[in-house]
Amino acid sequence: MADGEMLPFVASAVNKSRLLLRNNSREEAIAFLEQWQSGQRISSAVVYEMARLADTREVDSGRYRDLVTEAIQDDDPETLDSALWLASQCKARGDFGRQLYFLMNALRIAPQSARVLYQLGDYYERHHELDNAARFYLRAFGIERDLTRLYSLVNVLCMLDRASEAARICQEMYLEEKNSEVADHWAKCLIAMGAHDEAVRVLREHVKSEPEERGFTLMELGRILCHVGRFEEAGKTYQEVLESEPSPYVRKYAMSGLAYIALAQGNESEAASMLDKVLAADSK
Repeated sequence: MADGEMLPFVASAVNKSRLLLRNNSREEAIAFLEQWQSGQRISSAVVYEMARLADTREVDSGRYRDLVTEAIQDDDPETLDSALWLASQCKARGDFGRQLYFLMNALRIAPQSARVLYQLGDYYERHHELDNAARFYLRAFGIERDLTRLYSLVNVLCMLDRASEAARICQEMYLEEKNSEVADHWAKCLIAMGAHDEAVRVLREHVKSEPEERGFTLMELGRILCHVGRFEEAGKTYQEVLESEPSPYVRKYAMSGLAYIALAQGNESEAASMLDKVLAADSK
């Protein structure tokens, strides 16, 4: 059997269930698979197909718990989807050894799948094996640059004192497409490198080039200015947000920033007044 292929009789069962689903009902498709599986050696592909068709609550509440438990003990997941699904089931049960086993099986089935590589990076990051996490994240990023995963990649590289490498990746992405989230990550990398002025420059340039994103970018700029102790500039930045940004969320963030600055400068009454405004806004 080639990697990622179902045995012919398993594929026939799965395909028939899909025909039943198309022509009849979900319940009939599930009933057929349940009957088929009852007389066969466990097939992770069939159990996955049953779970995919079933209500998630049924899978979690026990209807398929024994089948899932048996499938988790299977050493030969037949498809990429079933391997990743079994990995997720093991994670939910706290069986992290088997989770890794199925993720590695998924990698065997699809060695160039960014989805698999990102999940392996996430596994190793959660288990504090940062070198392995970085290795898999970088492999995944080389295949598919997923903006939603950029935070994890940047975070891991910075924790490994590889902030300059993370900054280069962010800079390359930003030059391809100007985006406030990428600009924020780039600035955080520069802060980790000690390049505070450069981080401020990156965010200010983004405000000029992408004015529609100015609220969120100014919010991040204010945070960075506070981080490096440039409170006067940070205060002006947050005031600019309050004067120009309609988003309640961003405005509350700016008010919280002003309260932080007042507290850091020993002005407790002003900080309390600003926090009262934040709480009042939250109650509306």
